[in-house]
Amino acid sequence: AAAAATAAAVSAAIDGASPQEIIEIAQRAATKAERQCSGSADGALARALRTIHTDLQQWSELSPGQVAATYFPHTPLTIVPLAVALGTVTESAEAVVLLATNIGGDSDSVASIAGAIAGARYPHTINEGWYQAVEMVNGHGLIALGEELARLRR
Repeated sequence: AAAAATAAAVSAAIDGASPQEIIEIAQRAATKAERQCSGSADGALARALRTIHTDLQQWSELSPGQVAATYFPHTPLTIVPLAVALGTVTESAEAVVLLATNIGGDSDSVASIAGAIAGARYPHTINEGWYQAVEMVNGHGLIALGEELARLRR
């Protein structure tokens, strides 16, 4: 359900969905995946997505300490909902990656998901130097991979 919510949220962000639409699409994907995998859906992940997003929208400032104290990312019910919420309440991929990496817990997952959503919403905020460093170290051919994923998505 967490993977389905993540994929749905990133796809919705790519399509230009509003933050509220991204959350709703992620909730529907999580609920559908729960039903398919277990035959029933208790909706815990969908509720967490909505709750964390609603809460973070009301904060005047997002600091790593405050986020960690409230939603420390250590289980699927905090990692993915926190990441999706951060990706929708921020307006910079670079800023959300820096914030998420300083929260602690499963911060690499939170930063990756939140950065993907914010980057899809605000591509001009992606740190080109970071991208170049990741590509140089890992050699994954991310541009070609992204183009292939975009082709499959169509």
